[in-house]
Amino acid sequence: MTQMELNYARAKLASSIDGIHWDRELKAGWWQKHTVYLVHFNDAGVYKVGFTRSDTPRLAKMVASGGAIVDTVEVPNHWAAVVVEHVVLPSADSHRVEPPMWIAQHLGATEFWSDEFDVGPLGWVLDLLYQDR
Repeated sequence: MTQMELNYARAKLASSIDGIHWDRELKAGWWQKHTVYLVHFNDAGVYKVGFTRSDTPRLAKMVASGGAIVDTVEVPNHWAAVVVEHVVLPSADSHRVEPPMWIAQHLGATEFWSDEFDVGPLGWVLDLLYQDR
């Protein structure tokens, strides 16, 4: 995730609603509740952070692929989820790795890091963002 994406997400959270974008984003479910998750793949020795709309089977897919859900936080919308994810990823930057192919082919190859580094429960991110609002 880039700084530009973070800046855009923050601007969306702070701006008034624009009719054209609102309709498209509403249809895509971006203003529904989202779950930010931290999952650990023990066999691969990696963690992954990500987010999904709270009404999707994405977390079940993680578990079915061998992951263990370590923590989740629910946020109001897609834009808030982008901001939370963007706080977590830089903290793990020096430990970022590509996952094995058996994970990547089903879950993508981004937002993974070695389990030598544990970011801890996601609550610290919400605390940090609350102070930063």
